[in-house]
Amino acid sequence: MARFTKSKTSGQVRLKKWPPGRVSQLKVLLATLDKAANASLAGQITQTSKRVFSTFVPKIVLTTDNVSIEFREVRIAFAPPQGLRRFLFYEYQQSTDQNFATFEEFLSPEPQYTFSNLLDEGIYYFRVRVVTTNALHGPWSSTVVGITPAAKAIGLSNKKSVGRAIILNTFNTFATWRINQSVGGSIFYMVEYEVKAINNGASVSIADMEFRWIFDNDQQGQVFQVTAYTIDPAALAVRSQNIIVGNGAPAYSRIPSGEYYRCGTFIQRPHIISTGKHRVQLQARMAGLDFRPCVNEPTWTDDFGGPLDPDYTSGANISIKNFSSFEIRSGAI
Repeated sequence: MARFTKSKTSGQVRLKKWPPGRVSQLKVLLATLDKAANASLAGQITQTSKRVFSTFVPKIVLTTDNVSIEFREVRIAFAPPQGLRRFLFYEYQQSTDQNFATFEEFLSPEPQYTFSNLLDEGIYYFRVRVVTTNALHGPWSSTVVGITPAAKAIGLSNKKSVGRAIILNTFNTFATWRINQSVGGSIFYMVEYEVKAINNGASVSIADMEFRWIFDNDQQGQVFQVTAYTIDPAALAVRSQNIIVGNGAPAYSRIPSGEYYRCGTFIQRPHIISTGKHRVQLQARMAGLDFRPCVNEPTWTDDFGGPLDPDYTSGANISIKNFSSFEIRSGAI
């Protein structure tokens, strides 16, 4: 009679003699097969009509501490319930109706999920439950709420006018504004300005000015340059009456009398800020150099065609108003 020897079964596959590359390939293959099997099983359980509720499947406990919000995303994260057996996946539901009359469903093996592509200023309701491999599901968790923030916010608007004379060639703070409730994102701000050179006799008085924005003690963007000019009307009248032609009748100057302003708006290019409080400053100084584009500057003459050369003054009168800021939350556009 022939004898047969029964080999002992081994509870572990020994791979230590395999080449490293072969071991890695096998692990990847097994992980892929396991993932595919779970996905197939999940699909069958999701579609089966035999899926039933069981009190033996534990309930997930959710509170507001399990919810975090980042602009258009709401993240739910929780500790897996104790006593969980034959676990397959978590079933998440998202709805804009607190009764979940309509909803979107998401399946995940992880005890956390990020709901994306939500609307700005939306109110969303979420709940989750456990599904097992034998087509059982547990009770729904308590419902938690996530409210997405606004994408855009007006940070500040101030129409009050501020006036001051600038006579120094070093930057000094002209005005300060505070933004107390920044939503975090890209911000730009603007102010309407009016610059007039300080009168300096009957000559054409010119002042070159420079401005810059300081945001939380750091300069933002480039320096703005403005050239302003003016004429003293009273001095021009005296000069004109002293010009005698022929029979002694006064010859009045055709030089435009009055004060000439440069008006406009400074708009700061957008830059990134954090949430919370911030300080914005507009600083100004006398430039001390001629930055004027000559082709855009007027020429000045008296009645006889004689030139009136510009005189650089020691300062300029400045008034500003209508400071405002506009902020766009990160990711809004």
